[in-house]
Amino acid sequence: MMIKGIFTLQFELNQDEDGNIEPKFSPIQLCFTDKKFNAENYNELLGENDIFSIFYQHTAGTTEVDSRFCDLYLGNLKELPYQVISFFKPYSEDSHFLAISIFELDDELEIFRDTIENMTNKLDTLFDDLLRARNSRKANLIADVHDQILNELKFAIFHVERLADLEKLQQIGLIYKSEERIEILKLLREYPRSRIELRKELRKKFPNINLDVMLEPFINLNLVRRDWIKGEDKRRGKAK
Repeated sequence: MMIKGIFTLQFELNQDEDGNIEPKFSPIQLCFTDKKFNAENYNELLGENDIFSIFYQHTAGTTEVDSRFCDLYLGNLKELPYQVISFFKPYSEDSHFLAISIFELDDELEIFRDTIENMTNKLDTLFDDLLRARNSRKANLIADVHDQILNELKFAIFHVERLADLEKLQQIGLIYKSEERIEILKLLREYPRSRIELRKELRKKFPNINLDVMLEPFINLNLVRRDWIKGEDKRRGKAK
């Protein structure tokens, strides 16, 4: 699965009567694409240290709450093998909101940026609604806003997955509109070949072929796997 989930969290300083401060992120709504994850083990996708690191990326360099914060951040996690698009909404000195979308490391985040931004535009208003609902102390209003937030997360994931499918179709189109790539497909269907052997066969028909470029859509679709040939120089690989 390309997108692993989208988490919404609230940051609070939690100052006690003695003036001690214990910063904490509390989940609001968590939406997953893999059933093995849930609200109990979500830190296997996004740990506390990475959450605080993302928070720092948004707030670094600001001195007041009404300063211009960075509301969108794209980057890799430090502790877990994922990358994120995160949205930050400052509210008060001791309370802020984050919406963090978690992707695989090899995903092209820019493809999904507009979809995530559309979601954050909705969440920007819903976070305000959530605070008003909490201040009203009406459980039905709070539950209603929580449901709306979860629906926005599900809707964004649906569109990300749809875009991912379109990207696959584009990669497939690159294969079938190229005579060179169709020939590669035919050769690899016969049996796994080393890069040297594949290049040698292709140059019989296409003397100036750039094999690395031609193999890109195959690799992106996991139709071709690079591996080492036993007994050969490991700087060389084979496509199979």
